[in-house]
Amino acid sequence: MGTRFVATHENPASDAAKQAILQVTSDEFLRLEGVNERTIPTIGGKRAFQLIKEGKHDEAGTYIKNGFKTGLLDGNLEVGTISISPSAGGIKEIKTCKQVIDEIVNAIS
Repeated sequence: MGTRFVATHENPASDAAKQAILQVTSDEFLRLEGVNERTIPTIGGKRAFQLIKEGKHDEAGTYIKNGFKTGLLDGNLEVGTISISPSAGGIKEIKTCKQVIDEIVNAIS
């Protein structure tokens, strides 16, 4: 549920991160083994994934430890990650929180 609220006008996530969320499909997410995290395949996310596959967990940490803030909030997708639910693949529009809540209420009514 929280993932949907990342792509709202009120959320402090960067515009670059919100656009990445709009463009990703659910099957594109990368699972970062050992850190229990999934990331949109940003440049930083792909690099972290590759380093983990190579067993270079310390180097991957550069992209993961501060990567969430760097990618999601600062919008630097070259070194940052965007760790959210694969349900993001269904998000196709930036809405207000009110619109999202109304959408949820209407779906369950």
